[in-house]
Amino acid sequence: MFFQKSKTLLGLNIGSSYIKIVELKNSGPRYTLQNFGYAILPSDTIVDGTIMDSMAIVNAIKNLVENLKIKKKQICTSISGHSVIIKKILMPLMDEATVENTIYEEAVHHIPYDIFDVNLDFQILGPSLEANDKMDVLLVAVKKDVISDYLGVIEEAGLQPAVVDVDTFALENM
Repeated sequence: MFFQKSKTLLGLNIGSSYIKIVELKNSGPRYTLQNFGYAILPSDTIVDGTIMDSMAIVNAIKNLVENLKIKKKQICTSISGHSVIIKKILMPLMDEATVENTIYEEAVHHIPYDIFDVNLDFQILGPSLEANDKMDVLLVAVKKDVISDYLGVIEEAGLQPAVVDVDTFALENM
């Protein structure tokens, strides 16, 4: 994991109404809160997960980092909205390497976007309770242009995205 060597972890949440930032310190088996802050965004800055006013977000992030005297530049962030699709799908039993090689073929049946316009990830959940020869797989897809927009404002604000997750899973994956 990227942050195991680091003593601090910086998290950034770009929401539809607020920008929130936390700085956590690695205190052995857990993290402790060192610093936090938020900035209110003008209405319609983000609509349904789509960035409409990137400069408002860039300025809010820069002001937070400056006011909180945050030195660390590498951050973890997450994405939400209509451009994020999470589905539990049924696949034949196979190992993870085989799933990785076939996930795009399977995803075209479940994702309403052109498969080349999304980033895909998956997690094998285990054998299916519905069929003995099947397994449950969690399929996650995010539109590439949405990821690009979020990474762009973060980088323009002077930060370096190290981890991009989906809001639903971000805390679990920390």
